[in-house]
Order: sequence, then C-alpha cells, then structure tokens
Amino acid sequence: MLPIDQQIPIQKFLPHLEPMLLVDYICDMTENFVQTHFEISENCLFVENNFLSEVALIENAAQTCSCILGQNYYLDNPNPDQPKAIGFISTIKSFSIFKLPQLKSWLETKASLKSKIQLDDFEMCTISVETFCQNELIAKGEINLILQDY
Repeated sequence: MLPIDQQIPIQKFLPHLEPMLLVDYICDMTENFVQTHFEISENCLFVENNFLSEVALIENAAQTCSCILGQNYYLDNPNPDQPKAIGFISTIKSFSIFKLPQLKSWLETKASLKSKIQLDDFEMCTISVETFCQNELIAKGEINLILQDY
C-alpha cells in the first residue's frame, strides 16, 4: 500500500464529481490491479437509514475498476481537466452483496484485470472486484468496462 503522502486522489483518474464520487483515493495501483479507499460520510447521497445503498456499492466497485483501464489515459494526459476518453460499464457479469456498510465506516475495494481487448478506438476489459468494510468482505463481482477515445 502507498504511504499516505503518496496516495493518489481519485480525481486524477475519474471525471466524477460530488455527489457521484464514491472513491476518495487510490491506495495501491499497478498495471493490472488497483486498491481504493472510501469513507462513508453523512453527506453521501447514497446513505439510507444509516447504511450505504446497494447501488452505491456497485458504483464504488465500477469507479475502482475504471482506474485500471483509465490510468494510461490520465497519467499521460497533460490536461487532466479534459480527458482523452470516456468509459462506461458494458456488462455487470456478476455482483453479490453480502452486507451493507454503515455510515462512518470505510470501504477498501480491490480490483484485478482478468482480460483486455484493444480494438481500433476503444478497449474492453473484464475486471474482478471485491469490497471490504473494516476488513470484512461485503461484496464481490465481475464487471466489463469499455473505454473509448475521443
């Protein structure tokens, strides 16, 4: 894991803004793996009855996964406010939620690249993802993402 002073703010990799931003920072990253952190605050739009909603868990996982695919586009981009690509979920192949996390807890989400296909102006990949709350596995799945140049 990266030391706190080397953790990467997620805004360097995602165009999302509050209240849709469900990752705080990247803790660890390689070409095929990423680990993110998210603290569930009272300001989170997706908190219902003091628990983070199912849709928020899926979005947190998708935002984490997209860091793997998007890192080449964002790291080499001299103007990060104008991304060179757009990404989206093409398929949620599977996703299981075992427990909803409570307000003021933190999530650690880990995603690993399983496969990637490069076509003319876009990439498609399959990524497996696991989300932990206070070190307990609470969700896992497999997501297909597409990243298209523009």
